[in-house]
Amino acid sequence: MMLVLLVGLWGVAAKSFIGVAAESLIEEVSDRQLEKLVDENDFVAVAWISKSCKDCEAAIAGLESVDDITDKYNIEFVKINNKKYARSLGVRHFPAVTFFKAGAMSFYQGEVTDTDQVVEFLTSEDALELPDKIESVDQENLFRVLYEEEHVAVLFYEEKRRESLKALQRLEMIDDEADLFGIRFVRIVDDELAEDYSLRVLPALAFFRHRTPILYLGDVNNQEEVFEFLFQNKHTADEDVTLEEVDGDKLEILINHIDFVVVLFYQENDSASEIAAASVDSIDDDLRDRGVSVVKTKSEKQIEQYDIEVLPKLVYFESEIPTFWPDPEALDNNQTILHWVEICQDSDLIEEITEEMLEKLIANTDQIAVFFYGKKDKGSYETILDGLENIDDELDTFELPFVKISSKTIASDFGFEDLPAIVFFQKGVPTLCEVELMEEGMVLKWILLEADLWVEPPVVEQIFLIESKRQEVEWPIEKTPTLVLFESEEPHFFKGDLSDGESVVNWLQEFVSTPAPSLQEGSAQYDEDQHV
Repeated sequence: MMLVLLVGLWGVAAKSFIGVAAESLIEEVSDRQLEKLVDENDFVAVAWISKSCKDCEAAIAGLESVDDITDKYNIEFVKINNKKYARSLGVRHFPAVTFFKAGAMSFYQGEVTDTDQVVEFLTSEDALELPDKIESVDQENLFRVLYEEEHVAVLFYEEKRRESLKALQRLEMIDDEADLFGIRFVRIVDDELAEDYSLRVLPALAFFRHRTPILYLGDVNNQEEVFEFLFQNKHTADEDVTLEEVDGDKLEILINHIDFVVVLFYQENDSASEIAAASVDSIDDDLRDRGVSVVKTKSEKQIEQYDIEVLPKLVYFESEIPTFWPDPEALDNNQTILHWVEICQDSDLIEEITEEMLEKLIANTDQIAVFFYGKKDKGSYETILDGLENIDDELDTFELPFVKISSKTIASDFGFEDLPAIVFFQKGVPTLCEVELMEEGMVLKWILLEADLWVEPPVVEQIFLIESKRQEVEWPIEKTPTLVLFESEEPHFFKGDLSDGESVVNWLQEFVSTPAPSLQEGSAQYDEDQHV
């Protein structure tokens, strides 16, 4: 320990001798320290490096001069060496520079060694201008807007407060989309008025529909949820309003921003389309109660994009993935339609998609898992597919799409000849799953590892409390409580003192290949076929 300390002190002294002030060095931080900095500061510049990067050392040396300049603009400049964390934020190449403004990250696209361009990127007028695009109003103007407009979203916030600025920037991302749907977005600094609307914690959002306020109770920094809230409440309680008509651009916005959307594709002057619209419209409230937004469109572009040949056609979108109404069924029974949507929303089945839809998903989705199979080879994929249905919901919790497609041609185009197969696409780049597809647990772990989302569960999460006289009889349990470890279904009984934590850990280590940390650390590694 003393040797390490002396070496460290010598390193600082040596740098002083060669004329580099210790204060000018770019501070290295951990992922948690970076998140704290981003949370507490308006502007944070980050140099991303990795151990395997040959150019990083030279890049950092050049960026030291940039650090001195950014200090004058109150920009925190740090470096971080954490490849996994970098990937989670979309940083793929090293060295790299990113800039956080009010919590939102942007990428420097030039050469990191070109310090003049880095300085321009970080200190330009656009870079240092905090969000100020949503229209600012005072109380008088707010009441005027509420009188003139049917739908108004109002952000109540505090000036020069970080949380308010952060919310303002997040909501600016959906300002144009809201305007496209006839929702006016404004902001106001007025503590007394906020108190009148029972908004005691700011920033807060209120949606005024015909001058009647509806308070948003979710996270104002989640622009996706805010947009869904605004759209779903736009026509609530308006009995005379039929299905909202959207064009192709609006439909894309809805599908991209809202998790559950039902779309009726129809054609004008068609009796079947009119009957379908009336049927869907009659269950609009029921669907909204389930958090499903409902619209209709006659956009030829969208009809062609989703390869729809017969109109009218009902399509259920969940996280951008479509499920199509079965062709033989007529869209004339509202209860049948409602039941179908309920099945789609509650189903654990992996969605079947077309070749055109797969291309769209790969192009527009950062990460997606795809099960390729051949329908003619029924016996080779049915059992596998049954098992994979079990992990679909697990992937939903990570917001990872999992779809299936019957197309040997597309699989072959990506270089995969042997089907069935699972392929994970990361930014359009395919990786073949080489674990046993019948082992759905291993498949789930592989997908999460590819997505940089896998977290090794600690031993403590694998401890189960069982109160059962029958189990005590089946297993030779002499007294309770008793600790049992199962290794490949074979039980092993702890004979020591359960109150002696160190003895318990030492006993567990006999079965685990990787040494377990102390109980105070709260976690341990374990083999995948061992469960406590």
